[in-house]
Amino acid sequence: LDVLVTATPERILDSYNSLKGDIIYGAEALCDTASCTQGEAIRRFMLSKSPPQAAVRFLNAGNAIGKAGALRRLYDDTYRYMQNYKVDDQTALAHTWLSQPDVLTLDYDMKIFGVLPPWFDKFSDVFRVHTESNIKRIVTRNGVEPSVLHFAGMRVHSFEKQPKEVSRSA
Repeated sequence: LDVLVTATPERILDSYNSLKGDIIYGAEALCDTASCTQGEAIRRFMLSKSPPQAAVRFLNAGNAIGKAGALRRLYDDTYRYMQNYKVDDQTALAHTWLSQPDVLTLDYDMKIFGVLPPWFDKFSDVFRVHTESNIKRIVTRNGVEPSVLHFAGMRVHSFEKQPKEVSRSA
């Protein structure tokens, strides 16, 4: 388990419809994947696409939402890149995005996807645990509660650091 859905399907769809683009991926604060650490052009590209004030600016391939046809084309192109260059999905997706700059966008405001690294408690400028009426919620620095929390890179979860109860937003 590395994903926790905290919102209704209607809220997720409303958030998707408020964003621009057929395909929306989660964004993360660190550029520490192979696609970033081995490719300065990809890192620079991601920085150029993101708003300068965004707390999360880099692609996370672990979560997406979009129109089926657009996703199918993107996945076909990404899979072809993986096969041709023998790279992982994150690297292939980043290269596909670099070659097709308008094919996707990232959820820079974390309306849908909140991508939390294993040490997310160290990112108090991005995320915080908010307690209200004995319910703990993870919210962004702007007070937004992401609809889907993706605990990126976590194999075993420590629920001491993650909320034991998560609110259901209407």
